[in-house]
Amino acid sequence: MRWSYLWTSVPCLSFSYKGREPNKRWFEFVDTTLFYHNQSSLKKFSADLDYHYMNDPSIINSWAITSSFPYWNHVSRWLRLASLARVEELTLILGDATSSSRPQLPQHVYTNSSLAALRLSRLLLRPETAVTWGSIKLLSVRATTWTDDSISKIIAGCPSLEHLELQLLSGTISRLDFSGSRKLKKLVIRDCDTYQEKIEVLAPYLESLEISGMVGLRPITLRVLDAKSLVDCYLDYMPRTFCITKMNPGYNLVKHYQQMLRPLLQDIRHVNQASLGTWCIEQWRIRGCLLRTLNAPV
Repeated sequence: MRWSYLWTSVPCLSFSYKGREPNKRWFEFVDTTLFYHNQSSLKKFSADLDYHYMNDPSIINSWAITSSFPYWNHVSRWLRLASLARVEELTLILGDATSSSRPQLPQHVYTNSSLAALRLSRLLLRPETAVTWGSIKLLSVRATTWTDDSISKIIAGCPSLEHLELQLLSGTISRLDFSGSRKLKKLVIRDCDTYQEKIEVLAPYLESLEISGMVGLRPITLRVLDAKSLVDCYLDYMPRTFCITKMNPGYNLVKHYQQMLRPLLQDIRHVNQASLGTWCIEQWRIRGCLLRTLNAPV
């Protein structure tokens, strides 16, 4: 019997729900667990809600949706408790949602200075005031719609950031300026589709860069500027070829990304180690200029 309540002091709580639609009893179970847990001992909190209700309109109409997301009031309460408990690692992964139905990260989370690692998926990040994530070393954000204002506020609010992952990058972002991020050593950009024709990355202290995944419902040019500290770079992207005729009739998107790789290779020509994925290597025009462009082994 003396072991019955030990769980209330465990430092890590991780919840995962997989299914076709949200389940009210599961959300209530998480509520109850957090209610009885000793908040002062909680260091890590994770909630993975990987369901796919947005693919079925009948489910959307049958559930009471707050902020266009089922049971968001429960999720918001968990985030409030995580902030009060001053957790050091926070993970929140939401189920399928279109960009118009993604809820916003509550404003109080932006002032949680105890966070050291933060992983978010399918949330809108729109800080209204200054971000104070002074302890964050790892930040991973997936499937959000960025603006230059939102990303600049977050970068400015993370002076200790060492590792940044931006997955399914979209929105109106045109510039990633890490000129003031002296501790940022690794940047990962995976799957990119913004509304801008050009994205510039300024990262004078960056040591490792990865650009990978699928790119482009529209032509995008990526440039890496002032990357004098860059040691290794991994380029493994390919265009969404099925969009060439559907989204850009008459435009040769493959040729665009072939041409995009040339200046990108020029930007990283000083690195010690460069790794290229299959699609990048297979482009015969690019393949012919590798030895002339890069000083690093490929």
